[in-house]
Amino acid sequence: MRVRTVFIAIAMVALVRAASGANPRALPRFEDLPVEEVFDQTPAPVVLAAARARQFRTVLREEARRGPNFSGHYRVATWGCGSDCHAFAIIDAATGTVYFKPDALFVAGLFGNDEERIQFRKNSRLLVLVGSRNDSGGGKYYYEWTGTRLKLLATAAVAPPSGGPKTQRKSTLFRLKPDTTWFHHGLLTLVSSVSFVVKRSDSLLDEGLDVGRDRPNVESLTEVRDASPTASGARARRGGL
Repeated sequence: MRVRTVFIAIAMVALVRAASGANPRALPRFEDLPVEEVFDQTPAPVVLAAARARQFRTVLREEARRGPNFSGHYRVATWGCGSDCHAFAIIDAATGTVYFKPDALFVAGLFGNDEERIQFRKNSRLLVLVGSRNDSGGGKYYYEWTGTRLKLLATAAVAPPSGGPKTQRKSTLFRLKPDTTWFHHGLLTLVSSVSFVVKRSDSLLDEGLDVGRDRPNVESLTEVRDASPTASGARARRGGL
């Protein structure tokens, strides 16, 4: 039994370390994916073919008129969708075609991380999303723009807070190491919360049993009171009246 417990613990540690993030040296850089030409003509009118494009037609038209800012002749159009939430689309400045990424229609920020949520360059095909995509998961996602879609190249864990007073919070449940990732944080929080709930439930159960043992038997007291001579005489007098 003890051997199996140790084996499970070792496996969990290995899993956590594997999910802690990729080697920064292996991650793509903007200079790794350069573009050969940059569009310098008048941008084409935006094509509102998709329903989502028509829904955000005003911001897409305004962004398209500003010219390319990504991968030579494309425009990354961004707009707010809430607190630290950014929606985006990619517009071809040459044709006006609008592209959306269904599994990343918007990117939301993560606590303690103040990086740009959508990172790109005019002279690079690399686009980086930092945060939670469509309110799912969280991390740093590296994409290559192929001309019609974003191809995922690599993922990495989001860096922990830098330690500033506005981003660093102390936990009352456990002490975190400086190099602990957010995966560790969530795992430790879950374990601590479950442990607290179990202990509290056991405590309430014990208190309930103690109260039940100390409570007098109401039915028994009623029977004794009704059977006493005083009570019988009082009922008899009331009946006679």
